Amino acid sequence: MIDAGTRLVVSAEVEGPPPAWYHHAWDLFWDTPYTFHSADEFTCALNRGSEDNPLYLVNHWISTDADLPSQADAKTANAYDVLHGRIAGCRDEAGRMPNLVAVDFYEEGDLFAAVAALNGL
Repeated sequence: MIDAGTRLVVSAEVEGPPPAWYHHAWDLFWDTPYTFHSADEFTCALNRGSEDNPLYLVNHWISTDADLPSQADAKTANAYDVLHGRIAGCRDEAGRMPNLVAVDFYEEGDLFAAVAALNGL
């Protein structure tokens, strides 16, 4: 995506008749689970889609017990070592680099530094 200069991916997670250009997410993506209550629970297991799909999405956040986002927990989840370690681990486990990393509160932690390092930038 970097080499191609692609900056926008539009998709829908729900079924329905979208316009032809509006793709169903799980025809394009495969992703990791997204419900974690601590960084120790992070996994790279397949959640939705097929590993044969071209785009790999890592969901990376910690939710409260009520499954709500937590800015305080984002500081932990988005810390360089935690984020870099998880993405590198998922890359190694899947044999390919994730195309997208979804986080809550991107301004907390070191998201951009971790992703830049993994992309060799």
